[in-house]
Amino acid sequence: MIQQERESYVIDTSVALKWYYQAEEKEVEAAFKLREDYRQRKIDLCAPHLLVYELANVLRYKQDLEESYIQDAIESIYEMRLLEPATSETMKEAVRIAREYNTSVYDAVYLAFAEGHRSWFLTAHRQFHAKVKRLPLVIFVADYRGD
Repeated sequence: MIQQERESYVIDTSVALKWYYQAEEKEVEAAFKLREDYRQRKIDLCAPHLLVYELANVLRYKQDLEESYIQDAIESIYEMRLLEPATSETMKEAVRIAREYNTSVYDAVYLAFAEGHRSWFLTAHRQFHAKVKRLPLVIFVADYRGD
């Protein structure tokens, strides 16, 4: 029997945030389905290490969260084993994308990372998605079906 290769996705912080904080968030169900598909090994997920820094920072400013919850969320991200270092080539491409699409390098690095991994890029960041949605590998999280 020939084993089919799993689809591979790069996620950004806007997707991971939905796993740990749902207040005022949309597209939560799609984000949970994505995480469950990864846990069941139906798909592959990865992200640059930047994700954990951004996630910790966003959660830190959520006044309704206990510090222990934030620490557990960070530990959970590490336990998922999806974080990888960004290469110098990825960072150079992120700068190019940021300039071309008038966005931050912080946002662009995820797209550059996806390009380098030849993966789909999933985001829930509406403003960034609006700027790069014409690119073929970009998917808004609400459009994730996993089928």
